[in-house]
Amino acid sequence: MNKEENFINTLFEKTEESEAVKPQTNEIVQMSVGNIVPNFKNPYKCREEDMKPL
Repeated sequence: MNKEENFINTLFEKTEESEAVKPQTNEIVQMSVGNIVPNFKNPYKCREEDMKPL
């Protein structure tokens, strides 16, 4: 497995945690902001200088 395939597999790997938060229906649901947790495997980062104009 090359580096790119490994990266893609890491992004989309299924874990018990990811399956637990997967919606069981196609309905829109409301949830508390406190239930949102960061995905530490996310390759995209926000730099402080990018956030200043916002």
